[in-house]
Amino acid sequence: MKKLQAQRLPELLDFLAGSMNVFAPVTEDGLTLLKRWSGQELAQEYINPENSLKDILYPQTEEIMAFRGGYDDLSISPAAPPSR
Repeated sequence: MKKLQAQRLPELLDFLAGSMNVFAPVTEDGLTLLKRWSGQELAQEYINPENSLKDILYPQTEEIMAFRGGYDDLSISPAAPPSR
């Protein structure tokens, strides 16, 4: 079994961040948060971060329908797909 020394973890994260989005636990203003890795110092001693992976992976809001018109003339249509 191979082991990665803790002091070499930032080196690995830098390598991975070159080709993909990497999120890691960092301490910011006294809170441990999962944030996009950009060379910050890693949080070493923590139990749970203040935010979750759901906050990173899923949109905070999502438009699913569009409403148009007034009380007597109401139309509902699917929302346009998000632009990427």
